[in-house]
Amino acid sequence: MIKLTDHVVGDNMATPNTSTTKPFSKTRTIAQVFHRFPKMNRDATRGWSIAIGGLILFACLGLWMHSAVKAGMRWLTAETLETILEANTTALEIWISNEGEEVSSWSKSPTIMRASESLRELEAAEDDVRGALLADPNQSVIVTELQGVTEDEDVFGYAVISQSGVILCCNDEKAVGGLVSPEGMMRLIPAFQGRTLMVRPFLDEALDDDSGAVIEEPLMAFVSGIGPADGNTELVLVFLVDPEKDFTRILSVGAWGITGNTYAFDEDGLLLSHSRFTEQLQNAGMIPEGEPSILRIEIRDPGADIRTGFRPAGPVAARPMTKMAASAVQGESGMDTDGYRDYRGVEVIGAWTWLPDVGMGIATEISKEEMNAILKPIRTSFGVLGAMVSLAGAGYLFKSWNNYRLRMRIDEVRQLGQYTLTEKIGEGGMGQVYKARHAMLRRPTAIKLLPADNVNEETIARFEREVQLTSELTHPNTIEIYDFGRTPDGVFYYAMEYLDGLTLTDLLRVQSPLPPERVVHIMRQACGSLSEAHSIGLIHRDIKPLNIILCKRGGRQDVVKVLDFGLVKNVSTPEDLQVTAEGFIAGTPMYMAPERIRDPQHVDARSDLFAIGAVAFQLLTGREVFLGASAMEICNQVLHAPAPQVQSSTSQTVSDGLNALIDACLAKYPDDRPQSATAIIEALDALPEASRWTSRDADTWWTVHAPGIESLKEGSRPVDLTDEVTARLTITRSFARVRDEEN
Repeated sequence: MIKLTDHVVGDNMATPNTSTTKPFSKTRTIAQVFHRFPKMNRDATRGWSIAIGGLILFACLGLWMHSAVKAGMRWLTAETLETILEANTTALEIWISNEGEEVSSWSKSPTIMRASESLRELEAAEDDVRGALLADPNQSVIVTELQGVTEDEDVFGYAVISQSGVILCCNDEKAVGGLVSPEGMMRLIPAFQGRTLMVRPFLDEALDDDSGAVIEEPLMAFVSGIGPADGNTELVLVFLVDPEKDFTRILSVGAWGITGNTYAFDEDGLLLSHSRFTEQLQNAGMIPEGEPSILRIEIRDPGADIRTGFRPAGPVAARPMTKMAASAVQGESGMDTDGYRDYRGVEVIGAWTWLPDVGMGIATEISKEEMNAILKPIRTSFGVLGAMVSLAGAGYLFKSWNNYRLRMRIDEVRQLGQYTLTEKIGEGGMGQVYKARHAMLRRPTAIKLLPADNVNEETIARFEREVQLTSELTHPNTIEIYDFGRTPDGVFYYAMEYLDGLTLTDLLRVQSPLPPERVVHIMRQACGSLSEAHSIGLIHRDIKPLNIILCKRGGRQDVVKVLDFGLVKNVSTPEDLQVTAEGFIAGTPMYMAPERIRDPQHVDARSDLFAIGAVAFQLLTGREVFLGASAMEICNQVLHAPAPQVQSSTSQTVSDGLNALIDACLAKYPDDRPQSATAIIEALDALPEASRWTSRDADTWWTVHAPGIESLKEGSRPVDLTDEVTARLTITRSFARVRDEEN
């Protein structure tokens, strides 16, 4: 940086003697100056121009070089962080896969299968379960068979557990006949359903062999159902693993420099692996002296650097998550090279990713101070390199910008067969939705695209399946499919009717709650659409306010259109189960029927009727049936909490018949609900509200609320009305521990 200093006037500079200066003519003096020094004036002007131009040039060059060096260092830092993160993530995923395959292989051993089944039968028949299990020869058979497993440095224990929670066999005889805690059984549910899974690190109580005191030690586990891999089982094999060994060791390989740290954490920000800075955390009082950091530190900003002697005060939950953790627990991957405070309050740079299959995040960080020191010798080299490539870089950027503008222009006028795309109106997990017009018919159309770079066998199958199944439906309250095809460059698309209206989600933003007579009017039309779908063996599986739209058709307002049959299930086709990926429940939790959470592979049309009841409840009350801070809490509510009655949740008067109908739709068991959409329509027709919402009422409402509707549309971003906006809950996540209400 150039420092500008004041020029000091020296003593040798002459000053006029005012006592001897004579008066002069201002005009004459100026003329004399220009007459005597014309050449000097031109030279000075040229010199000053060159100097000022040079200063400006060097200033611009210096700024550019500084910017180029800064950008280069940012790129180098980002590349290094990303490389470390990818290497650690890949290594961890390989380890998880290998451990899962090992426990799965042992669980399919004929010897273990026979012996475990014998122990399960013994458990059911004997009163003294522990004594009978220890005395049975099959106990020794399993112990002998798995003797080599505990010789692995990472696996230090195993257990065979029945569906009733009894430990039938264990490498520790003291545990045989004991019961697994309810929380532990919740973690094992997916394994009983036929999946091999990893249980993330957790704290387990154990007895200290020396003192006899109860202590908490970190554990993690790999679990697989015992028996053929074809569905539910009554027995599981558990391998217990020490997370402070291979799990932490794999992550610690990515330690970069003196302060580099790679670690894992869960959706609550709880540290799942060992911290490199345990001693610093103990000195700051964040964990007790002598205890490990794993499962005891939350990735939250303490407010200042603990290395300076700062000791954070107040409850941990009151501190905000670090910038990295707040992004990661939302399912995002990212990078920050500008700097943020980590869980020690130290300014760091980092990269992170979220692994949804195992429900945890991985982060790699290094202190900003160390990073600057590492990169300091390189800055000069980057400056010189930046100067050499300046012209090429500027040309490349200019060309890239022109190419980008050209691509944007091409996208605006892109032609798909007879359809011209005019504007994007939404984007979802399966692709983009554009408003378009047909070359001949000129009618407005919605085009859904599946770009070639998003294509794989599963997405193609699902996309084609959505089109084929939806095109079979002809009910006036179901969205109509016009066309389907594929472009020469591999883009799949289909054309459907363009709906200019309000989803029920937006309708509730304009008016909430709705009058009962209008709710009956909406329910009747939605059930009409479902009735046709159910009659040919199709279940929608994602009925919710966002997938029901009110629009104008045939000169009539308040015409319902049911959208998004992307999750539709054909109950008459067994192969349908193969299109949806195993291991997750597709849908939206607050509108899911209980049986869809308990056993998503075996549901029928009555699960859609539960969702219709949930939507009607929300329209009448302005709130969802089941409330919770997370998807897991909502699932628990759906499974176990009785649905509140409509009349007790709203101030408006609702007839007893409508109350009873919605209560029946929200019954926990399908047999207690109406048995068809047609039955709901018949019940609605018998209600006193059935004929109270007229066409005149609908016209009046849309006229009165037109300004608010227009404002709502202008202020909201485009939404994909044909693609699911769903919470995809892995079975592991669905049945994981429920968050403590106090937190």
